[in-house]
Amino acid sequence: MIYHENNEFKDIPTVLKIYMLVINTVKFLYSKIDPQNLDKISILTLMLIYHMPGINQNKVANTLNIDKTTTGRILSKLEEEKYIERVQDKNNKRSNVLRTIEKADQLIEKIAKTVDEYVKNIEDGLTDEEILKLREVVNFLLKNSIKLAR
Repeated sequence: MIYHENNEFKDIPTVLKIYMLVINTVKFLYSKIDPQNLDKISILTLMLIYHMPGINQNKVANTLNIDKTTTGRILSKLEEEKYIERVQDKNNKRSNVLRTIEKADQLIEKIAKTVDEYVKNIEDGLTDEEILKLREVVNFLLKNSIKLAR
């Protein structure tokens, strides 16, 4: 329980700490990978599509809580840059589903390794039980924050 020894952040609200954690994560990620002219929201969108192959544009917009026009622009750029492709949905001919293609898969593999390294380092000093509980709490907070943001 190393994290209890120095509580220099005790007066900072939890939500601000979470935001700071996200900012530091993104900074670390960008310092280790070549973002290849992709902004942060494009990389996040790309990772979402990679982890949810077959997702459609509306689900991307809803999951990331961004408007459909912005989502469309992001997806068009990713398609133009040959990171994703839109494929007609077999179950709904009027809809397209999204999937990553080779160029994206290579970048995401590098991102995944970098994220694994980062997570290993920020979780250093926590027990396996604490890590499991932390992940449960983060999932719970994310679920509730998505509800509130809609």
